[in-house]
Amino acid sequence: MIPKALTFIVAVVGSFLQGQVAVKPDPLDDIREAIIRFEVDAPTNKPAQLDVRYRDSIVRPQRDEMHEVYFVSIGERVQVDPSDDLLARLKDHKPPVKKMSQSVRDPKPMPERGIDARKAFAMYAVRDKLTGQIGAVLRILKSRYAKPDVAEVEGALNSGGLYGEGYIWIVVRGSGHWKVKRRKSTWIS
Repeated sequence: MIPKALTFIVAVVGSFLQGQVAVKPDPLDDIREAIIRFEVDAPTNKPAQLDVRYRDSIVRPQRDEMHEVYFVSIGERVQVDPSDDLLARLKDHKPPVKKMSQSVRDPKPMPERGIDARKAFAMYAVRDKLTGQIGAVLRILKSRYAKPDVAEVEGALNSGGLYGEGYIWIVVRGSGHWKVKRRKSTWIS
């Protein structure tokens, strides 16, 4: 009799805990994915285009060809790694997209590319911990819905101590997918 009762209790407690531990996908991950793809997929061979409605608003970014990997962090006050679910969506992306915790600041000069040490630290100090590839950090800081299908997201992209830019992305949902409609620069270093 005890084994059946114990089995029942374990089953009840297990199903209760399973329901409590289950993690629901973050609805903001769809918006974050749109921003990541917008920044990382930017063409390197075309100049950035200005949005005529906003003097300093860039419609498409110009990706730096030196960035071989991108690292993502999320959070307004405390920066954390993105969810495994979000990164799974980007697993085959080129260049690779990884968690910020997989990056390291490297102040070493880059003589192999003919870049002086000060410029290397200022512009290319973010590296992949495992491969040493040059990277950039995409920080997705603060998100808010302006309307049910329009989000405003604050963040920044930087790759070194003096090489970064802050943005506000306007992300719009259409046909069930989120897409960056506009990007406005808020600061630059």
